[in-house]
Amino acid sequence: MSPHPDWTNGSIRQLALRVRYFLRKKFAGLDQAILDDLAQEVMQAAYEAMLQQRFEARRGARFETFVLQIARHKAVDYLRQRRRRREAVAPLDLIADKPVDIEHDVTQSDLLEKVKRAVGLLNERHAKILQLHFYDDLKIKEIARRLGISEQDVSNLKSYALRKVRENLEKN
Repeated sequence: MSPHPDWTNGSIRQLALRVRYFLRKKFAGLDQAILDDLAQEVMQAAYEAMLQQRFEARRGARFETFVLQIARHKAVDYLRQRRRRREAVAPLDLIADKPVDIEHDVTQSDLLEKVKRAVGLLNERHAKILQLHFYDDLKIKEIARRLGISEQDVSNLKSYALRKVRENLEKN
């Protein structure tokens, strides 16, 4: 493929096949339907990038490489979103280094209430760090910047808070 985008039918088909192959090889654990959807999103993003002239052929850069970078970013974004959806469904996964032993018939809403009560027993600073990290989905670095403390302090406070929440859950 040339460094400049060529949107003839043959080259589009060739590029789409290359994107599908790349996604299948790099993200083999994903379902084929998901990979096909991602490939379609990649091709659409590549076309939009071409229209907006976001690709520049400098220093031997190839359009195919640019498109494969888009493919990698789309797949990683998909995996992150899937992980976040899973975490939102299972609140105990957020705090469990070791499984918490609860009875089988406890419903999800009861469990969520127990977690809320356990977090409510923490002091304000510990509860704030857990809220920023798990519910606002902020990274340790961002929390440290917002609170004006070191990343190590945030990490230590978060570990302590999770340990206390686990202890509170085990007591109840």
